Amino acid sequence: MRLTFENEPDDPRQSDFVARLKERYASLIDDAQADLVVVVGGDGAMLRALQRRTPERAAPWTPIRFLGIGRGTLNFLMNPEAVADRLADLDPAALPRHRIYPLWVERDGRAVGASYNEVVLGGGLMDWHAFQLESGDGAFDGYQVRGSGICVSTPLGSTAFNANNRGAVLPLAFPVLSVTGIVANRDLNEIFSGCDLTVSFESRRGLSMFMDGHSSRALGKSGTVTVRRDDKRWMELVFVDDAEFARRRIELLKAKRK
Repeated sequence: MRLTFENEPDDPRQSDFVARLKERYASLIDDAQADLVVVVGGDGAMLRALQRRTPERAAPWTPIRFLGIGRGTLNFLMNPEAVADRLADLDPAALPRHRIYPLWVERDGRAVGASYNEVVLGGGLMDWHAFQLESGDGAFDGYQVRGSGICVSTPLGSTAFNANNRGAVLPLAFPVLSVTGIVANRDLNEIFSGCDLTVSFESRRGLSMFMDGHSSRALGKSGTVTVRRDDKRWMELVFVDDAEFARRRIELLKAKRK
């Protein structure tokens, strides 16, 4: 098995730990042709690693397997830290893994990048923006809503901001998205099965776009953002104990019912 390691370079909590792992597993490291990308940190580190290793949309695509070592805050997408002691014994081909599909994001027709959890349009909680939603399948046909923002979530990201925004927690294998309004004048809470969604917006102060909770950019006072679900290209998220990952998602569902 060939490994490569990733962590957030600006997170000093992980640097020494990763250095020790690289020394311990030096004979297995192959940064150019790794069978497994081992990401050390929290969920944010995993999402940023996914984004960094996603090629341009038109480029050749080979699925990459990611295994997280949880040393962050929530570690929802990660394996327990103890898995770091078992890396040499793992068989990547035999490990349970989930396909996760990117959302391709465009701003006024120009490619921006890929998101794996969610795309959020908005600003401050008390800001007020006008949105109009259109989709190729007709599910949204000039749907208008005003509020603080819009969240478009993948199944992977449906347990994150989307769940806090009362959105549905989606099965990972389903080719759907969750679309919710944030402090909105209409109860926008939809499970969307189409492949593309275009959001036109107008705002007095301007708004921003947040991809996977960390990558943000100012959008100005008007424009369009299109998200396109890709069901032909994917990455793979690996769990040593897949039942534990399923349990966490089920517990989240139960908590939402209380």
